[in-house]
This record gives sequence, C-alpha cells and structure tokens, in this order.
Amino acid sequence: MNDHVQRCATCPPGNPRQADSGLVCFQCSNRILRQLRELEEYLPTLQLEKRRGGAERGAPGFASTSPADDTTIHHTDWRTNWSALDGLGAVATIHQWARAVREDRAFKPPRHVTLTTEIEALRQNHSWLTCQPFVDEYARELREVHGAVRAAAGDPAPHPVGRCITADQHGDCGGTVYERLDFGGVQCASCHRIYAGLDLVRLRVSQTEAG
Repeated sequence: MNDHVQRCATCPPGNPRQADSGLVCFQCSNRILRQLRELEEYLPTLQLEKRRGGAERGAPGFASTSPADDTTIHHTDWRTNWSALDGLGAVATIHQWARAVREDRAFKPPRHVTLTTEIEALRQNHSWLTCQPFVDEYARELREVHGAVRAAAGDPAPHPVGRCITADQHGDCGGTVYERLDFGGVQCASCHRIYAGLDLVRLRVSQTEAG
C-alpha cells in the first residue's frame, strides 16, 4: 500500500495541507480562482491619471512630472517586464501564462486578445494548471500581481472581518481577525489562529449572530 501523501504545492511553507486535486489543496485552488476573478474586476478600475488633492502643489523650479500613474501603466501595459521597483506587471503576467497554456495544450489563440480572453483561458484550464509541476510558480506570480493591483485599486489587505471565537481556560480570545491576502482564509492578530474551511464558516456564523 502506498502511504505517500501528496502535499499542496502552493500552501504556506512549513504547514502544507494535503492536495485534494492535482498538486494543490481545495483552499489554494479556490484562492487562485478568486484572485483571477478579482484581477478581472480591479484592473479596469485603475486610473491612468494621477490622483491629485485640491491643495497639492508641484515642486518649485522648471522640473515637470508626467500626469500618468506609473503603477497603473506598469500593471496594464501588455509589454511590461519585471522591475525591481514594481515587480511583475499584472496584465503582462496574465497574458504570458495564458499564452503558455495555449502553447503547451496546442490551443488556437483568439483573434482578439483581451484581458477577459486571457483570464478565461486560465480559468478554463484551471484543473490542468493545478496538476502541473510549475503550479507553485504560477500561484506565486498570480498572488504577487493580485496583491499589487488590489492595493493600487485602493483596497489593500488586510481587512478586519470580525472577532476571534477561540476559547480556553482563560476565556474567549476576542482578538481582531484579519483576512490573509497571500494564502487565503483569515487569521487572529492575537492568538494567530487561522480560520479556513469549516472553521471559517463557524466564524462567519458567530459574527452574524453577534451582530
């Protein structure tokens, strides 16, 4: 009998869960799909012009700066390469992975390539991607651009989602629970308990009842 247990290739280091499908666990698989969906929602909201406050003044002298938002350009330009300042470009990264999937699987590219066609290519081939030996690299790059785009869209993590329901001999923890952007689920800032799966459902029920 084979006692080998396949551990998730994309879980946090040191405590990987058992893989449920291919090389990833159920939670990480869902996280990848959620990040694809949110990238499709966040990217069109990025503004090409810099936001300026009413009292903002330019620097003295003759120097001028571009009115364009460099972060938005970096993440929406299909030709963007990695940079030490901004990391990976979101649209370029999504496009490169979609193109790699089509080449590996001998799929014909669409006549008109858009953000929607590229994200849909990754979504439709999700089950195949999660079985590939490079899924850890794919998940890491997707996680990186998702975090950067989310922050650029004005919705950075972590967000508080409620109070910890952990109880011990000293009473209830009651610490603030925040979402974990990198690896899914939520985590208490006080006792560091991670809520995922059924634990996350119980937490949400408790917040609803308390609220």
